[in-house]
Amino acid sequence: MNSRNWQNNRREFVKLVGSGMAAVYLTGCVSALKKADKKGANSYDSEYLRERGPFHRDFPGIQSEPSDFSGDQPSRPHHVLWDKKSFIASQTHLVKGQLPPPEEKVEVVVVGGGMSGLISTYFLRDKNIVLLEQASRLGGNAKGESWNGIDYSIGAAYTDIPEPDSPIAQLWKELGIDHKYRIWKGADPLYIGEKLYPDCWKEGTLPGTQKQFVRLGQLFEDVLNSRNGYTYPEIPAISAEDRKKVNELDQISIRAFLEKQIGEPLLPEVEEYIEHYFWTASAGSASEISAAAGLNFFAGDFDKIAVFPGGNAAIAEALVEKLAEKLMRGEGSAQGNLDQRLRTSSLVFDVKTDSEGVLVSYLDPNEQIRTIRARTAILACPKFVVAKLMDELEPERLAAIHSLKYRAYLVANALVDQDVRELFYDAFFMKSNPGNLGKSIQERAHHQKVTDAVLGSYAQRNPDSHSYWTESKKGSSVLTLSRSMPYDGGRAEIYQKSAYEQYRKEFEDQLVHEILPQLGIREKSLKGLRLTRWGHPLPLSAVGNIASGKVDWLRKPFEGKVFFAEQDNWTLPCFETAFHEALTWTTEVRKLL
Repeated sequence: MNSRNWQNNRREFVKLVGSGMAAVYLTGCVSALKKADKKGANSYDSEYLRERGPFHRDFPGIQSEPSDFSGDQPSRPHHVLWDKKSFIASQTHLVKGQLPPPEEKVEVVVVGGGMSGLISTYFLRDKNIVLLEQASRLGGNAKGESWNGIDYSIGAAYTDIPEPDSPIAQLWKELGIDHKYRIWKGADPLYIGEKLYPDCWKEGTLPGTQKQFVRLGQLFEDVLNSRNGYTYPEIPAISAEDRKKVNELDQISIRAFLEKQIGEPLLPEVEEYIEHYFWTASAGSASEISAAAGLNFFAGDFDKIAVFPGGNAAIAEALVEKLAEKLMRGEGSAQGNLDQRLRTSSLVFDVKTDSEGVLVSYLDPNEQIRTIRARTAILACPKFVVAKLMDELEPERLAAIHSLKYRAYLVANALVDQDVRELFYDAFFMKSNPGNLGKSIQERAHHQKVTDAVLGSYAQRNPDSHSYWTESKKGSSVLTLSRSMPYDGGRAEIYQKSAYEQYRKEFEDQLVHEILPQLGIREKSLKGLRLTRWGHPLPLSAVGNIASGKVDWLRKPFEGKVFFAEQDNWTLPCFETAFHEALTWTTEVRKLL
């Protein structure tokens, strides 16, 4: 789910510090940023942040419930991108179907305003740069909402704690958020029916399961700490040695790997719990996901995590605020109107290279076609979108893109007028009859529905001072529920016209009859429910994606002018992948400029 989608890699960024890759970006514009710091970003960009930033804080109140999902709004991009030739042909003002000549010239165009795009823009903030985002708000999956002063996530909810002095730690310090997260380290409680199992890795669950749970828990601890013959698989794989180890693990599924290590099949109750974990982590089955990606996620979750108020939307918002400081108060070519530098509701539909650089054509908020000439472009959008944007991609790259699978999930934020005891950050729920293992993943997922609930208000309180980061209303809490579609075809299900009514009722029924009673929350305390839809945010970390060399084609620059910085470069959806790819490819862009 959203709580698991952004979490891997604990050590590899320390290596980057020694290489000097981060120095240009994290110190190169310090003087300009210090000048900007004298005047806080909120003094001139508050309206922009309110209308286009990652957080939607302008809800009229719980009395006015929404009638549709937040998150993906697919109509406009589908209309334009899924039949680009017909769309261009329908534009009668175009001469012979030719896109308009460029109206402006810049050094860099970034396509996509999610985490990868925002970080890429931040790293190149001293350049003449334009970011184009098709949605009305920046942040991609790292978006949030607010209720009673509580910021909560509707997508990416947490990340790892970066190593001291690593590039991520330096970035967080620059953004002023290095002390604004709350740490969670502990077992995820599991509810089976009405029974609570606080730590299944030590105590097991149903009779006869303890031994296998304990053996697997020890295995994950060994992988995390690279001991007893195990090595933690670093993804992205930076060194040749890392890549070799990842390739070995990438050729087998995580389920097959675990069964091989313990020398027996997974027990039904153990398999069901592990399945639920991977449904919520990457919307896939443990039989589909490679051991490299699976261990990276699962073993990584045995370590501490960082939870910001509002999840990773807090990181995205801090990036936008800092970019506002630079772009509004910068010097030379970097200076410019914020609306012109960070353009939302701007749907890119065509990217071409020529002898002078890159031509990027997009549909602006007024439905007018515009073209920008850039020396180089960074496509921080999913690869299936890249295939729609670029007509001249190599056959090998297209084959790699078309082989990828993207999965869907839903998020429901339950607004609760009651303090929830902080005995958990993420709690899993399993039906009392997990005897569905003979059925298809789709049947099992429809039977289970919600797999886990994050305490969305967990980071609102500073545990050191017992105070609140924001002026939130005491006695209010938010539960963030995840329901994944860990099978092909899930996107079509949540895009149906009747989907909102159907899934809202199912969320409400499960909340009232299963989840709230188990957590000791009174039904009358439920004051509102906000549903979010994500149609294709999760590239499936399938067996062989890395070992086959597929990811090398996904990441390879096009003609030395178009670069790709997105989490699906490694088919591993997490904040650290977004950061690493932005850092890697903006390094190459800077060389060109």
